[in-house]
Amino acid sequence: MENMELDKIAEMVEELKRQGTAGRGGEVADLSGDLMELLALGGTMKAVFDFDDKDMEVIYFSAHGYYENGKYEKAAPLFQFLCVYDHLNPKWFMGLGATLQMMRNYEEAVKSYGYATILDMENPAPQYNAGYCLALTGKKDAARLALEAVVMLADDRGGMDEYRRKAENLLSTLNEGEHA
Repeated sequence: MENMELDKIAEMVEELKRQGTAGRGGEVADLSGDLMELLALGGTMKAVFDFDDKDMEVIYFSAHGYYENGKYEKAAPLFQFLCVYDHLNPKWFMGLGATLQMMRNYEEAVKSYGYATILDMENPAPQYNAGYCLALTGKKDAARLALEAVVMLADDRGGMDEYRRKAENLLSTLNEGEHA
């Protein structure tokens, strides 16, 4: 993002705050005009509501703790909050996808993993997890495409042997199921 765009985003956040439409304890911003422009330029709700990275990490720590302890119903809304307020961080979408996957909401998990993939094209994890969920929903052709993308990424980037192996194993399983 160019400095000019960052300056414009910062100006818009400050203007929204002056108007009393943002900030902790303030009223919810009207999602029109300046706010929509801010988001279109790459700004986040996190900035509008004055959350910093530390605030987001505290929420993530709580969400991850619930996830690790199998309390997925408590983790999901926290991950959703993170995704809404900072829609540019793939880590939040990975957490939401993993939580939805554990809740057996595979189709929504695929969407979350898809967004994480868009945000971090170099990371094979969301693509692999999307492929796994697609396989679980019976969408074998889509699963194959996702898993083949993981293998191609591993070929191009190197150092991703674990994901390559996992993707190849799942592809093999999918292919065996077709020939059984």
